[in-house]
Amino acid sequence: MKKNRRLEQISNGYYNLGLSLAKERNLSSALNALSISLGLNKKNTDARNLYGLIQFEMGEETKALISWVISININPINNPAQNYLQKLRNKSAYLEKSQDAISKYNKAISQIKTVNYDMARITLKQAVDIRPHFVKAMLALALLDIREGNQFMKTIIKELLYLFLILIVQMLVFMYFIKRGWTIEELVSDDAFIIFWRAYAVCRIFVHIIRIKYGKNKKDKKVQ
Repeated sequence: MKKNRRLEQISNGYYNLGLSLAKERNLSSALNALSISLGLNKKNTDARNLYGLIQFEMGEETKALISWVISININPINNPAQNYLQKLRNKSAYLEKSQDAISKYNKAISQIKTVNYDMARITLKQAVDIRPHFVKAMLALALLDIREGNQFMKTIIKELLYLFLILIVQMLVFMYFIKRGWTIEELVSDDAFIIFWRAYAVCRIFVHIIRIKYGKNKKDKKVQ
């Protein structure tokens, strides 16, 4: 009996922590605290109701509904969860919009799995437009932004490697022409400029051929 009482006290402590974190808009940490609270005392309806409110705020209506229904089953008398459910039922248009946002989010996830990142970005933005507080959609959109930033850096690195390769080729070309009697003035003339871009074009074509051949070999290995 004393043990159960002690667990209830600790559970209430985590509920109070979750409430404080929720007021600070630290929703993820608040959910963690409330999860611990419910793990210690499943009948803590205050924690369960707050858990549902935060899930609702984060766009997880289904989880919120489940949490409130469980809360009412535990304590059907004077339970705020009854008002939450009633208000939600009265907002049928909101629920339809919410479902539409969830459908778009699921569609975007499928697009990401098929590496259709551009369409996924558009679909996620549509979901966020419908539900501005749809946390999952916002996180997925942020991850796509991070990925795009990484791709941009990869492109810059590739271009720098191309330029480095071109400089090496150009140095070899210049050394060749110097041995054939060219002066420095001739090397920095318009002719040198033409040589530079010819070297650039040759390097790009060479790298492109290697990439095509490498990609073909990888596909052949996968088929085998």
